[in-house]
Amino acid sequence: MAISSSPFGPVTLTGDEAKAFSRAMLLGRGTKAAAEAAANGRRMVADFARNGTVAIELKPKATIPASTSRASSRSTRRGMR
Repeated sequence: MAISSSPFGPVTLTGDEAKAFSRAMLLGRGTKAAAEAAANGRRMVADFARNGTVAIELKPKATIPASTSRASSRSTRRGMR
């Protein structure tokens, strides 16, 4: 009835957790995002097999305005040393 792991070893499930994990693997459904990611991965593998290269497109993250970032709020709390 426990989950045990270590940085250098496997994760071990016992008891109820093991039963719940097995049930989830048998009966669980993936999310739409997981299905899209798997389809994208299959396309990338096919491209690599065909061309020997894979091109990916990176999308920039949305930036947080300076007035709401953690750094500015931290310096405000400390009195702008």
